[in-house]
Amino acid sequence: MKTPLVFRRNLTVEGWNVTGEVAFARKREIEPLVLMEAVTRGAITPEDVAATLLGGRLAVARRLVDACTALALLEREGSTWRPTDAGRRSASTGIVLVPERGTWTVWCAQDPLLASPVLGVSSWKEPLARDERRSSNGRKGTPERVFQRLPRWLNEQVGRAITPVLGSGEELRIDELGPRGERVNGNASLRATLTVSPSECRFQVSGSFDGEDLRRELPTARRDYDASLTAMLSAAGVLDRWDAARRALLVRFEEASAAERRTLDRSLTVERPTLNDLGAFDPAKLDALPLRPRTRSDASRWAEWRLLDSLSGYPTDDALDANWKTVADPFADLVGARPSRAVLTAQLRGDDRPPAKYWQLQAPTDWDLATGGET
Repeated sequence: MKTPLVFRRNLTVEGWNVTGEVAFARKREIEPLVLMEAVTRGAITPEDVAATLLGGRLAVARRLVDACTALALLEREGSTWRPTDAGRRSASTGIVLVPERGTWTVWCAQDPLLASPVLGVSSWKEPLARDERRSSNGRKGTPERVFQRLPRWLNEQVGRAITPVLGSGEELRIDELGPRGERVNGNASLRATLTVSPSECRFQVSGSFDGEDLRRELPTARRDYDASLTAMLSAAGVLDRWDAARRALLVRFEEASAAERRTLDRSLTVERPTLNDLGAFDPAKLDALPLRPRTRSDASRWAEWRLLDSLSGYPTDDALDANWKTVADPFADLVGARPSRAVLTAQLRGDDRPPAKYWQLQAPTDWDLATGGET
């Protein structure tokens, strides 16, 4: 069983109009040079920066070191400055997170699939008081704006580097948020999709936001395929019939449709697949689930059915033996020798007019060709 397992659900998006300070990714020239020097040396001083990069201009070097420290790219240790993890990244990418103070809409979705509930941050302009009065006077019953304390889960994102789902996808960091904000609804229809394969896991957010299509692949932790499959089977109510050793679903012969008897697999609809740490998902399809006979009797009936179903022409005994080996091979540990031609024709004869397959088996005997070359 190697079929990818796909878990999907919608994301509930909400926005918060806030005042605060947000650091956005910006391409910079001089700070990364300072940081590269710090990474190379392990630690630097303003004197190092002045001598190496600035032709001895110590005052400028001190301001640069102070600026990198304020941006959390360097941290002071005694009389030297060492690069932080963010500083090492900036040294290699040339990208610096630069704080901007203003009013913002922080777009969020609380879902354990997401590394952060913050989907993105967009600029928001506080309406002028006269515009609010004009809007209120012009539309009867306009609701008053409601400001409330920000939820704890949002405040917990302050200081964390975030790779947003929305916008350019470039890293940002919320450095400060006011204590209160205005909750707003966004024009969003987003769907999270987690695909678990034996060799990899993929996570994607797709849909639309503010009228624009969105499709973004996001990093996700590796998940155990067998554990995810077990969760699917449990939700489908068939876990008790799953043979982990054979990696197949055990079924009675009569429970399998004709198509399933031929392909030896089944597709199941799973109404509410649930992963313990991630919660419930939308109905899903479990495709190409391998099937195995539940008992030896089921295996014998299944192999005989597959033999008769695959009849072509008027086979000799040698042709039947070869065909039996093919159709019974998936159940080789459960079935024995091929049923005789007489047993097979007796099963097909019935009380009414014999079917065409009966004559395909009976004719070689009537013509004394059963043990000769294939007709």
